[in-house]
Amino acid sequence: MDYHTLLSLEKDPERRRIILQSFRNTWEDTGVVQSLKLERSPLYNFLYGGLSGCPCAPDDAAATLQDWPWDRVQWRMINSNRSDVTFKEGRGLHSVRELTRVLPISERALHRWNGNPFDADGGSDGRGYDDGAAWLLGYWAGVYYGYLPVEK
Repeated sequence: MDYHTLLSLEKDPERRRIILQSFRNTWEDTGVVQSLKLERSPLYNFLYGGLSGCPCAPDDAAATLQDWPWDRVQWRMINSNRSDVTFKEGRGLHSVRELTRVLPISERALHRWNGNPFDADGGSDGRGYDDGAAWLLGYWAGVYYGYLPVEK
């Protein structure tokens, strides 16, 4: 989220270059660290493309927005017992086993973009509601940077 503010306000070309390089290192899949591109986040996709001018993955982002559950209920999702998922070696964020790929948003627990989309299980048995801000941020970033059409 800070990249938008930093790149929007920074006028010094050298500092801007360093910030953009940091964003590229965070976005691109280098095989060394987990990249944001693999998360299929509409917000990060559109911010990266719009702020850097580099190719992003707008089709992945649009597909995630279209697949988003509209009821916003935080249902419990158990994906660790599925036969079509595999886990990374070792432990990930918060010492939790992580999936090797991000499942479609309709098949995993809802969370904001500061959560871990590689978590296999999550949710709250339908006792909580998501506020929809994660969807709105991604959608409006796509509109703002021209990746999504403006609906009239």
